[in-house]
Amino acid sequence: MEWKYATTYELEKIIKSLKSKNSHGYEEISNKIIKLSASFIISPLTYIGNEILKTGIFPDRLKYAIVRPIFKKGDKHKTSNYRPISLLTSFSKIIEKLIYNRLLLHLDKNNMLAKELWGHPHVSASSSIQLSCTIHFSLSLFASQAALFRDPTSGSH
Repeated sequence: MEWKYATTYELEKIIKSLKSKNSHGYEEISNKIIKLSASFIISPLTYIGNEILKTGIFPDRLKYAIVRPIFKKGDKHKTSNYRPISLLTSFSKIIEKLIYNRLLLHLDKNNMLAKELWGHPHVSASSSIQLSCTIHFSLSLFASQAALFRDPTSGSH
């Protein structure tokens, strides 16, 4: 499968779509800082994104996350009353959105998504519906593989 190269305009749109939060991953760079510095980093980030699309290699450093427990409800002394959250790097989120857009476009273009996945039979994959999903992306010299998983407990369709 060959991916369309990213443009600085596309990466700029992805950066603008990020929530302006102060939380950050291990690199201590928040989405807010990424947005403020977008004009300075957009070209190198586009180059990196295109290299990832071209080679199919997602850098190990972008896979690191800080995992923190978040209290749900009940007794604060019971570990079962906490859920984990992963704080990813902002750069990882940008590249994941880029790959997500390419994968979704490919699946939609080739009619590879069952309409039932979208929650409503009349909604197409090209609509603005957000999926709560994880993209598992793996490329080797001999084969390309991709999987799309939806979290049924998230409430998003």
